[in-house]
Amino acid sequence: MPPDLRALVKGLVVNRYRGDPEHFAGGAALLEQHTGLPVRGVIPWRPELRLDPEESDIGGIDGQGPLDVCVLRVPALTDFESLAALGNLGPLRVRFVARAERVGTPDLIVLPNAGDAFAALEWLRRRGLDRVVRAAADREVPVLGLCSGYQVLGRTLVEQNGAGSTVRTADGLGLLPVDSVLEARRQVRPTSGRTAGGWLLPAGLEVAGYRVIDASSAHDGPSLLSLDDADGCVAGSVAGTDLHGFLDSAAVRNSLVDALLQRRGLPPWQEQLPGAQGQRARRYEQLADLLESSLDLDGLLG
Repeated sequence: MPPDLRALVKGLVVNRYRGDPEHFAGGAALLEQHTGLPVRGVIPWRPELRLDPEESDIGGIDGQGPLDVCVLRVPALTDFESLAALGNLGPLRVRFVARAERVGTPDLIVLPNAGDAFAALEWLRRRGLDRVVRAAADREVPVLGLCSGYQVLGRTLVEQNGAGSTVRTADGLGLLPVDSVLEARRQVRPTSGRTAGGWLLPAGLEVAGYRVIDASSAHDGPSLLSLDDADGCVAGSVAGTDLHGFLDSAAVRNSLVDALLQRRGLPPWQEQLPGAQGQRARRYEQLADLLESSLDLDGLLG
C-alpha cells in the first residue's frame, strides 16, 4: 500500500468472527505484528440479526415458522430484499425456488417482479414451473403475482415500441383475466390506497408504495386494491398487483399471515408483525449496538 494511503488507515477490524471474540487475542496480536496496524475490534457473527441479503444469497433465506412461502426465482428478480425480509418474520418460511420438483406443497406461491416479463414467462415454461403454478391454482393454493409477475399470470402480454407498434406478443398463464400492454415509456409514481376486499385480504387495509407506469393492464375480474385507480385483479385463489411494496405493509402482512394460518386450521399469530420499514430499522439498531460494543470507536474515529 502506498505510504500516503497507509497513513489514512486507522486499524484493522475482524468481521463476522464465529466464536468467542476473546479467543481471538492471539490472532489479533499476529495481525498487528505482521501489519504494524492495531486491531480495533472483532465483530462476532450474529445470524439472528438477519440483515438484508445480497441477491446471490437468496437461495437459502428462510425462517422456522409453520407457513411455507415459495418464491419463484425468475431471472433478474428485482424485489428480493422485500421478499426475503418476510422470512425474518416468525410465522413464515420463505424459499426461493428455481426447479419445479422443489416447489412442494407451499401455503403461498409468489411470482415476483422481473426485469423482463417475456423472459420470465419463457423461463417458467422452460422449467415446467408454469404447469406447477397452474396445478397449484387448480388445488386453490394461493398464488400472488407482483408487478411483472402479475402480467405473467394474465391472458396476454403485448409489447409496443414508442410509436405504438407491436414488437412481440405472448400468451400468459391464463390464471387472471388480465391483458397487459407493455409500453416503451416508463414513469414512476408514488401511490397509496386500500385493499378492495377479496383474495385473502379484507377491504380497507392501508397500502403504500409506487407504481412503474410502463404497462396498462385491462382486466375483467374484481380488483385487489383501490389506489388512485383500481389496481390488480383477483380470480379465485390467484391475485396480482402492479404496486411495488405491497407486501411491505404491516396491515397486509398481518392479515395475510392470519388468513394462511386459518387455511391450515392454525390459530392466529399472537404477535403483531411489523411493516418492512420498522422491521429494517429495528435490525439496524441492533447492529449499531453490536458495533458500539465490539469496536474501539475512539481509535477508529480519532
